[in-house]
Amino acid sequence: MLKSSHQGRRLAAELLTLAAGLVGGVLLVTLLVYAPRAFLGTYGRASGLDAYLRDVGAYLGALLQGDLAGGARGGRVSQELLKAARRSLELLGVSLAVVVPVGLGWGALLAAARPRPLAAALFGLNALALALPSFVALVLLLEGAVSLGRQLGVRLVATNGYGLDLAHLALPVTALALRGAAVLARAA
Repeated sequence: MLKSSHQGRRLAAELLTLAAGLVGGVLLVTLLVYAPRAFLGTYGRASGLDAYLRDVGAYLGALLQGDLAGGARGGRVSQELLKAARRSLELLGVSLAVVVPVGLGWGALLAAARPRPLAAALFGLNALALALPSFVALVLLLEGAVSLGRQLGVRLVATNGYGLDLAHLALPVTALALRGAAVLARAA
């Protein structure tokens, strides 16, 4: 009983520390963003403490309404975050749909590999896929696709932008699915 109450107090203290850090961080960012403009007169209107306090108040009011950047890009940041979250979930869903068949197929190939050199090469590739972080895999795939595309004089994949088509999904899905497929292949 004593141990669980100690854990509860420790959890509450950690949550309080997290909340204080979050509030302190928001206040620090607010100070850093608005203080130079207020005191260096870059507002194009009256500068000083009054302008600073007015802008900080407006920013904090917008922050409470979910506008995390004061409409810096002409729209609410919360809407941009929701759009990014939706796109990320779409990309993860496509990656998961690729991981299962590729991982199971790779696992079957690993299990069926009989010639010793072939089995060693396949297990080595699997170990590399497990060890390689996704962001490194993406950079290597991107560099390879761009270099090959330049040599062939054709654009193989989209290197920027967003779309649910093969050109836009090929690199990120491959990078995200590589490690998951290697884990599944090892388990299969």
